[in-house]
Amino acid sequence: RHVISLDGLVVTASGFKDKLAVVTHATDCLSSNDQVGLAFMESVVSDTGTSSVVLEFKLFNITHGTQPLRGRLPITPGSSLSWFGFSEEGQLCSYDSKGVLRLYTSQFGGSWFPVFSAFKEKTDENYWMVGLQTNKLVCVVCKKPEFFPQVVPKPILTLMNLAFPLATSDLGSEALENEFMMNSMHLFEIQKKMEEMDNAGLDASLLDDDAFNLEAAQDRCILRLIASCCNSDKLVRATELVKLLSLEKSMKGAIKLVTALKLPNLAEKFNGILEERLYNEVKKTKETNLKENSFAPVTSDTLPSGSKAETSKASIISSSPNLSAPLFTKKNKTQEAAKDGTNKTAEVDGSMKAKQTGGDETSDKKGKEEVQAPPHPHGSSIKLTNKHGTNKSEPSLVTPTRPSNPFLKSAIK
Repeated sequence: RHVISLDGLVVTASGFKDKLAVVTHATDCLSSNDQVGLAFMESVVSDTGTSSVVLEFKLFNITHGTQPLRGRLPITPGSSLSWFGFSEEGQLCSYDSKGVLRLYTSQFGGSWFPVFSAFKEKTDENYWMVGLQTNKLVCVVCKKPEFFPQVVPKPILTLMNLAFPLATSDLGSEALENEFMMNSMHLFEIQKKMEEMDNAGLDASLLDDDAFNLEAAQDRCILRLIASCCNSDKLVRATELVKLLSLEKSMKGAIKLVTALKLPNLAEKFNGILEERLYNEVKKTKETNLKENSFAPVTSDTLPSGSKAETSKASIISSSPNLSAPLFTKKNKTQEAAKDGTNKTAEVDGSMKAKQTGGDETSDKKGKEEVQAPPHPHGSSIKLTNKHGTNKSEPSLVTPTRPSNPFLKSAIK
């Protein structure tokens, strides 16, 4: 898919999923005339025990087309690169001819940690590197002076424990100190991976159990180291170790441990460290809550009722456009009433003209009965409305009048 020119002679290459690691010489290439001098220099170097070979590694991400890592590849002076590849977790590893295995981590901006040395093992054996697990080295044991296994019989794989090549242990237990350093390195890598997955929007819940198990194992190792320091009268070192505990339960266990060892002053110090940690955690949670509340958007649910009404009014006023209202003149109520009356009478006359009046005998009889009916003292207004032919279903618009006072008429006459 891709063709890349490298800036040095290729030594080896290895791949893992979508990653490709390449090791090259960091020095410039020599001309053909200088090859004899180079061979003489290599013979001198092998006699003096120092190495002049400088190697460089590059890590390519084929999927994204990037180069996330690049740097010098450290090897033991006077040795050569014997094996280069990835661990089962995808970490870069290198193994040189002196029997030193190095593991690349992202700590300190990217560093190589020596996690195995053949000098700490049997001196009459060589180890043919095959692979690397979490805490185990997979190799084939070869008797000196052989450096590689025989094909027949079939070689047997051997698991070797990883350990930092420490000169001495100031804690009195080299195995516990090695376990502490290995757990710290693996825990840092898991936390870094979880952070990268969270930033990428991926689900990192599968790594939560691994991180918690490593934290618990690390706390157990630290508690054993604290007990070793207390027994060897290294109380200052024990105080430094208790600050590295991750869980509150482990802190309380350390207080019980020093109390059982009859060290009340140290128990008081541990109790003060625990109280300070709890206070800092509460303070940190309050600060985070304040930050979240300050940056949270203001919604209508968080506002009181009065402020809701004010904001709604303000939004209505701001949303209404500024339009020029037309001018209307006031009309007289009497003129409007007269116009309404004329309109209604015109509508009634039109409806009466549309009806057939010629052939209906019942309507003539009703008209005769109305003419022959005796005059009603209060029916003058009703007869007027019947003459105009108003509909009975419609309500009467004329208000009834009360009878006049007979005494008032006689007095006037």
